[in-house]
Amino acid sequence: MQMIPQLPVAMLACARIGAVHSVVFGAFSSDSLRDRINDSSCKILITQDTGVRGVKQNIPMKVNADKAVLETPSIEIGGSKKNRRAC
Repeated sequence: MQMIPQLPVAMLACARIGAVHSVVFGAFSSDSLRDRINDSSCKILITQDTGVRGVKQNIPMKVNADKAVLETPSIEIGGSKKNRRAC
């Protein structure tokens, strides 16, 4: 996530429930994101739909996250590993 109001909310929510959070650079490709998720064995991915970086508008952050999640066995959505999508 970029520097948006939802970022500290998500980080504080992780702290509140005792979960460890890991911030990842928002412009990573889906392959790089997948590798980082697999290395950390994370269970949840929180992202945003699109982002803005400099003059680039609508960076497809959610699309990249969805592609990465397809190849990450540690993330479960709704208790199932079927139809995985980032939230």
